[in-house]
Amino acid sequence: LWEPFTHLPFPSHFHDFFGEVFPSLETQINWRETPTAHVFKAVLPGLTRDDVIIFVDDDNMLQISTEDGKFMSKFKLPGNAKVDQVTATMVNGVLRVTVAKEVPQRPNSRVVEISG
Repeated sequence: LWEPFTHLPFPSHFHDFFGEVFPSLETQINWRETPTAHVFKAVLPGLTRDDVIIFVDDDNMLQISTEDGKFMSKFKLPGNAKVDQVTATMVNGVLRVTVAKEVPQRPNSRVVEISG
């Protein structure tokens, strides 16, 4: 992280000011697809489930954020996501969001007997 005000020859409060105005929590969210769901996993150290807000809007956008605004990430969910079937768990700072997905139905196929 580049901090431009830390090496000035005089005391600077810019670093502290911008740290308070633009706080951030750096984390990576992994998104993987299983046969039945889209699964998001984020490591949010020091946070509890009460600190995190998960929201899905009408445009299939999944938003994961913290109540204090230090973290926010958005994902456009694919068309096969069942946005009415979203679950989340948080254990020891690890958030797991599961979005069920429509499983394509196999076409009804059958053997046709040949007569004659």
